[in-house]
Amino acid sequence: MLKKIIYFVITLLFMTQVQAKNSEPMGYKNSEPVEITADSLEVIQAENKAIFTGDVQANQGDMNIRSDKMTVHYKPAKPSKADVGEKNASSPDDASKISKVEVDNNVFISTPKETAKGDHGVYDVDAGIITLEGDVTLTSMKNIVKGHKLVYNLKTGQSKMASGNGNSSGGKKERVRGVFVPNGK
Repeated sequence: MLKKIIYFVITLLFMTQVQAKNSEPMGYKNSEPVEITADSLEVIQAENKAIFTGDVQANQGDMNIRSDKMTVHYKPAKPSKADVGEKNASSPDDASKISKVEVDNNVFISTPKETAKGDHGVYDVDAGIITLEGDVTLTSMKNIVKGHKLVYNLKTGQSKMASGNGNSSGGKKERVRGVFVPNGK
């Protein structure tokens, strides 16, 4: 159910050619371009991050992600052997490697058959872990799974949906809920 959505998030987060050629998770290959639009983009070079804000929309083919804010953390470029000694020299293979991507507020991911929503999402590229938190809802056709926190390990393919801590429902502990509709119903 989550496979196509997870792959889209991964592809979106692997926006550079370096990332795409070295880290195609579980055989997923999509060469379509990723387009990101937002009201503003701020690049903070000293902190190695780019922040898209205001109605952020990222699209690749028929897959989309929306949020109020997207922060892309990238690793600093390493000097190449030929350019050692030059102040800003770097190897193209090391430039712009993404280490983490965060999406905040009104996070919504969709494909023609699946959707996922939550309040906050983090993709830790180095660990291969995607986390979606805060009133998480996953849908695939008529099937729905709800919880507070989804953690998906790209390396193992294992996912876990966790319940909330009870603070949002008058102190009552929330539970994971799934509704699964048989095919043809």
